[in-house]
Amino acid sequence: MISIIIPTLNEESVIEKTLQNLRTIKSVPYEIIVADTKSKDRTREIAEQYADTVVVYSGEKRPNAGIIRNLGASVAKGDLFLFQDADVLLQDADHFVMRVVETFEKDPKLVGLTAATRVTTEFETLTDRVMYWIINRTFVILNLLRIGGSGGECQVVRRDAFEKVGGYTESLPIAEDNELFQKLTKIGRTRIRLDLLTRHPGRRSRALGWPRLLWQWQTSWITMTFLHKSAADTWEEIR
Repeated sequence: MISIIIPTLNEESVIEKTLQNLRTIKSVPYEIIVADTKSKDRTREIAEQYADTVVVYSGEKRPNAGIIRNLGASVAKGDLFLFQDADVLLQDADHFVMRVVETFEKDPKLVGLTAATRVTTEFETLTDRVMYWIINRTFVILNLLRIGGSGGECQVVRRDAFEKVGGYTESLPIAEDNELFQKLTKIGRTRIRLDLLTRHPGRRSRALGWPRLLWQWQTSWITMTFLHKSAADTWEEIR
């Protein structure tokens, strides 16, 4: 079974569409887990209509994406964990997860898989297309070189590998997604499938602009990779 884990924080504007997309899956057994960060809007109310499990963070640490993803994983039952953002749509979700499962079945050394990412058609600009063409192929290179790399939009990990590397590093408020794949490369293979596509509304690039966003990503990757810490204390919430 595949466990689809979605971290949320005040996502009432997007979460229903995301969960409806996942409920089109018919080909493989799966569960949907929404791990919520004490949302103050209707996120949990909407999630409870579609998800199999809704778990709410109640810890004392200042929550970040890594902590909330680990929370979702802690109640998951599947052999594969698919982590996706709350505003992400899997293109042809049924076909997507079927191909994901087949990919892991054919390659027992594969421990981490990600997919290509693009902005949703209604919001996508030429700059978005160019930037994500570059970003997606950068992840091809990083994984081929066994450095490891993946955005947080969609990451699929074998349960035993996830547990072996200790899940997401909870002390990293930023770049914990890339760091997970760096840890996974030490125990197996990671890759990106460019023929599997996720779409999202590009909220961050529209709000910040590509120059500022690229600077944030680059500085976060450098400090995480070489200093093992985040470039900032928090990841700005953009809704």
